[in-house]
Amino acid sequence: MVRVAIAVTENGAKVYQGMLGRAVAFLIFDLDMAWCIVGREWRTNIYQHTLQHDKTLDVADLLKDCQVLISWRIGPRGIPRLRARNLELIFTNSEDAEAALQAYVTTKKAERANEC
Repeated sequence: MVRVAIAVTENGAKVYQGMLGRAVAFLIFDLDMAWCIVGREWRTNIYQHTLQHDKTLDVADLLKDCQVLISWRIGPRGIPRLRARNLELIFTNSEDAEAALQAYVTTKKAERANEC
């Protein structure tokens, strides 16, 4: 199973377009080995209004059970910090959270097909 987090706005339908640490919440999807959604969770970003320099480490702790993070934007110091925590970072320009997830799933399915 793969757990994918998407930084989202307050209604959860749109990908948050600002810096990752200021996202309202994270929409978490559990995907099975066939890349089908088998679970969904809303996780509030409790660090949204904090202004510390190491905020990405706090966000990484919030997402420690996820393997993939889909985001519009992550600061230059945050990228290596999150990768050091073994998060696969996927950058999207899709405004729609479900469309961003589907693009990720489509890419993974194509990669798997090419392995055969």
